[in-house]
Amino acid sequence: RGLATLVYPFRFLRRNPFTARIAESLPPTFHDPVSIAFAVLLAVLVLSILLTRQGLTVTDLAIAAAFTFLAFSQARNIAVWVVAVVPIVASATTDALERFRRADVPGPAVAVRGSLLLNRILLGVVIGAYALIAATYLGGSRIATLETDNFPAGAVAALSRSSEQRVFADYQWGGYVSWKLAP
Repeated sequence: RGLATLVYPFRFLRRNPFTARIAESLPPTFHDPVSIAFAVLLAVLVLSILLTRQGLTVTDLAIAAAFTFLAFSQARNIAVWVVAVVPIVASATTDALERFRRADVPGPAVAVRGSLLLNRILLGVVIGAYALIAATYLGGSRIATLETDNFPAGAVAALSRSSEQRVFADYQWGGYVSWKLAP
């Protein structure tokens, strides 16, 4: 179909009847941990941009703006935002922190040891937070509760007891129905 094939993916950058039915195509709600982490990283980015000495390059600003727009438009783009923008956040934050270093900071060897210790502490905090979040969401009873609260578990259970072989399921629930009813 020529040019129509090339522009087809761009139809999904805005809401359309297809994306309106898919939960991950909706904007982030900032009620779940992923959206909250995105908001925190976005705040760090904005604060770092405001406090950096050199500012960001035009390329970095364009990348951050484009991927931030995508992340705000559809929650599924938050993962792409992280890959594209977190290096910019790290660079801007490093520059912003360097701005506040005093001239009487201890010598390089002490500063390096302090930085290594700080990095290890931060890594431990991140791993601990991840383990805590994972334990909250990955417990067997929690998964069963989430399944019954968020999926048509009762309807699928009734379908599994029926003798009907063919089932019509809405796109939103099709994966779940296939997973539960497949032999």
